[in-house]
Amino acid sequence: MKNLFALKGKKILVTGASSGIGRQIAISCSELGAKIIITARNKERLEATYTLLKGCGHQMIIADLSEIQSRTKILNEIEILDGLVQNAGYNELIPSSFYDEENFKKITDINYKLPVLFTSELLKGKKIARGASIVFISSISAYRPAIGYGLYAGAKSALIGAAKTFAIELGKKNITVNLISPGMIVTDFVKNIHTEEELINHLKSYPLTRLGEPVDVANACIFLLSDAARWITGINLVVDGGITAK
Repeated sequence: MKNLFALKGKKILVTGASSGIGRQIAISCSELGAKIIITARNKERLEATYTLLKGCGHQMIIADLSEIQSRTKILNEIEILDGLVQNAGYNELIPSSFYDEENFKKITDINYKLPVLFTSELLKGKKIARGASIVFISSISAYRPAIGYGLYAGAKSALIGAAKTFAIELGKKNITVNLISPGMIVTDFVKNIHTEEELINHLKSYPLTRLGEPVDVANACIFLLSDAARWITGINLVVDGGITAK
């Protein structure tokens, strides 16, 4: 029987692949036979991800998506894609009375503007194949906001709207476009903005009695990139250990 979850031979670009969720998505997809293109700003950490990829034929591109030159570089160096994972993201806890032009722009650009703009540029450059799969990484913060998450929640909400529009527009090309909204996933990034006590308190709220791991998101991403999800588009798949069920 054909393994519908296999990714053998698929060319998949993963942004923000230097650590955390993006790194695990790249690794997990490579384990199922995909040819992975990874990109991020940090050369040392991206190289570390590259060494963990399984198989051969992978590609690494150091790039800052906020720079048009970097985005153009990616377009010029990659082949036509069968899969795209827009994972690059950023957050810092900022109470609403402390918003300013700088932090507003940084958070909304990285989490909304750049993934949407870069996807548009890839489409315009004919770098996404017919029948390809696009996955945006959003967050349950979009509809379960918390103190200090206002800018991040707003950007991720906008991303959901944009992704669903992509899904409608690209359906005629048989390109699926979906989102994954993770709950609290234990990464170095999360550890940097939350104390150990805060993480323990979060854990108590989850029906599955544990916080998520990057592989939990990677597994969901594999499904949406695979042929098993070929008739699924425009959905926001929540991977949150049941916290939004409460």
